[in-house]
Amino acid sequence: ARRGAGIEGRERMKRHRYFGVAALVVLLLPGSGLAQEPAAAAAEPPIRLSLDDALSRAVEESEEVETARAQVDAAGAQVKSARSALLPQVNAQLSYNRALRSIFQGGGFTLPDSLQFNPDPNAPLEERVGYLEDAAPIVGLSGLGSLFSNMPFGQEHTWIGGISVTQPIFAGGRIKSGMDAASAAADAARAALEETVHDVAVQVKEAYYGAVLADRTVGIVEASVELAEEHLEQVRLQFDAGRASELEVLRAEVERQNLQPQLVQARNARDLAILNLKRLVNLPMDAAVELTTELDASSAEAQRLASIALPSLDEAVTRLQRRAALRAAEDLDRKSTRLNSSHTS
Repeated sequence: ARRGAGIEGRERMKRHRYFGVAALVVLLLPGSGLAQEPAAAAAEPPIRLSLDDALSRAVEESEEVETARAQVDAAGAQVKSARSALLPQVNAQLSYNRALRSIFQGGGFTLPDSLQFNPDPNAPLEERVGYLEDAAPIVGLSGLGSLFSNMPFGQEHTWIGGISVTQPIFAGGRIKSGMDAASAAADAARAALEETVHDVAVQVKEAYYGAVLADRTVGIVEASVELAEEHLEQVRLQFDAGRASELEVLRAEVERQNLQPQLVQARNARDLAILNLKRLVNLPMDAAVELTTELDASSAEAQRLASIALPSLDEAVTRLQRRAALRAAEDLDRKSTRLNSSHTS
């Protein structure tokens, strides 16, 4: 009975082997979509990315760094605006007005007949002299009608221009306080930019080494799976030769299957690490990336990190005080204090 069970088990394993070979042939057929996907992916070469390339690309194209640079530019503009309060302010204005209809249109207004001065040049001398003596009080009224026709407010087109110059002499320290506050804000913005660049560089290094480590982990797990498959093949050969039991074959199969979840987990961790690196260096998410910097203890970066000695307590405090984030906070604190003092004064 034991021998019959062994023969039946061998036949079952042979059938499973035939089915596996047939499935592999079907997957590798030219018409299969799974066989075409690697070929399509291999049509575009992967992007070779070293650690230095990733750092330079992240600093140049990072949205956080661009935002910090924009804040530095805005702070510089505030400094110039505050400094301009000390300079003379020149204002110019020009206006134009067109009158559609004026009361003086047509050469002024018309006097009544009783007030008009119209001597007759053909009259005798005695009559002209008598007319002049009688009309002497109203002689000046004859030009009154055309007097306002040439005035500025009686014109059809009116242009008005003016220039004013203002120079502050004494402002009670308001301008100086504004300049100091703007300068402190500019220093804080520059310190924030420096801190942002350092943060992005640290994030890129962590993401890069994390991706390299995840890829190395995938290679280790894949090698373990290959060893488990080779061990399973050897046990099957020993089973066919009658030198191993079916329990040993099942144990080898279980060991190989137990490595499959670890392989899937390692590959998922590698994909997530590479996606995080692409996000930081602003690369397309569907682009293939080849990491060229190895995770090796003999590399230049590893030797540089290993050569750095731990600082003493005083050196650590001094470096902490020189940190860009602390300088930015102190500058902002000084800015708020100066603004409050200027508002109070």
